[in-house]
Amino acid sequence: MRELDKEIFYPLKRFVREVKREGFPYLFLSTPLFLFSLFFAFLPLPFLTCLRNYILLQD
Repeated sequence: MRELDKEIFYPLKRFVREVKREGFPYLFLSTPLFLFSLFFAFLPLPFLTCLRNYILLQD
């Protein structure tokens, strides 16, 4: 659990601290990259759902 805490929550806390220190421009510059990564991570989901529905309808 401690290892997980270091890997996930520590970078998040550091990010929040940086944003508080640097202010809005830092948040603005670092957010698009974060949003792009989220977008590409979840991009295949609708296609997979459609494919699954199509396969289920074929039976």
